[in-house]
Amino acid sequence: MDYSKHTSAMSLYNNRLDPARSKSIRNHNLTLIANTLTSSNKHYSRAELARITGLNRSTLTRLVDSLIEYGIISELHSEITGSGRPAVPLTPSLHTYASIGLSLSKSNLEACVIDISGNILSRYYEQINDTNPTIILKKIKNIIYSTKQKLQKANLPTVSISIAISGLMNTTEQHKISSPNLKWNHVDLSDFYNKNDKDNNLEFIPISFIDLAAAGAYAEIYLRNKKGNTIPNFLYIHSGNSIDTALIKNNTFEQGCNNWGGKFGHVFVSSGKSNCSCGHTGCLESFAGSRALIREGKLGENASINNFYAALFRNEPAATRAANIAAEKLGIAISSFINIFDMPVFIFDGIYSEIFDSVKDKIIETIKERAICSNWSSIEIMKSIVPGNASALGAAWKGMNEFLNTPELWIKKSKEALSYYPIQSMSSDI
Repeated sequence: MDYSKHTSAMSLYNNRLDPARSKSIRNHNLTLIANTLTSSNKHYSRAELARITGLNRSTLTRLVDSLIEYGIISELHSEITGSGRPAVPLTPSLHTYASIGLSLSKSNLEACVIDISGNILSRYYEQINDTNPTIILKKIKNIIYSTKQKLQKANLPTVSISIAISGLMNTTEQHKISSPNLKWNHVDLSDFYNKNDKDNNLEFIPISFIDLAAAGAYAEIYLRNKKGNTIPNFLYIHSGNSIDTALIKNNTFEQGCNNWGGKFGHVFVSSGKSNCSCGHTGCLESFAGSRALIREGKLGENASINNFYAALFRNEPAATRAANIAAEKLGIAISSFINIFDMPVFIFDGIYSEIFDSVKDKIIETIKERAICSNWSSIEIMKSIVPGNASALGAAWKGMNEFLNTPELWIKKSKEALSYYPIQSMSSDI
């Protein structure tokens, strides 16, 4: 996974840039304004943007006019806020550019398409039983091809394609990935980078890969900014068959020297007999992953995590016991993380967002017992605020965010393109 752009992207995303005064002034300031508007829960006027960004009014007005021409932002109806001329609020544009995000786990494949405003234009969901890489990668390519076709018919340019997946990218062979959870070992992804493998009559769009948890964290940060509820420091915990994390410190991603961090499910928490997907015993995943919950819940080999949810909500003893064991082991792993990194907030996505009310007390109890600072520091655990699949949305927004940070890729729009969008050309699913 290439996280080299995460720090700069997230800094922009949270409005940490100052107006540039030297090289690339114009592009820097275009990006500053675009990110200020797309990451905010407010519609700022030109005067408010000038105050926030520190740009003078005349410069800002020219830049805003360019952003409107590029289809990055739009004007809303003017508002009378007092004496003087009415203020014209500015907002991210609708239906001018599209970003595709896909998310692959052991049990499902999901995708979504968003525009600059964050509107979800289309969704796709498929349960999968076979993670054979040849089959899965063909499915992904078909989804991408079909989606690009529909977007082209709708005259909506595709600016990015990002795929969220749990795995480790080979640092010496950048196009190969290994994923214990998917049972992939050095799977070749080079077809996704091959410019000669162009879809018929469709523009080649570079494809990037991102870790599942990092993609979910992108979505979490984006929606919290939109709600005016930004959290600058937290550990995002994505839970499914695997348990992966993304560490956010001062609004930037921290993934380790090789971008191989975040494999929370493979932290040792207790002696055990059940094997983890990595082949070892004692890993958090072997107690708190979906397979462990189904196994300890006595639900049978063919049961799904939804069967476990139903059993837990019926207060079946085996499911309740499985949830308590998982919550304790999660509390142990989180306590160890707190003791090393002094992190105050933990956000759960996936399984533990669904059953949060059933496990939160046990997790907090364990943290209070084991985290050294718990007597002096407030530790918060909470559910993700992202509805549906966070990783697909986060992958799409990560790509859109990188597009917004690259004004060289923007194209000026015709008046027709800015005022008309054939929404009927897009279906509810990809």
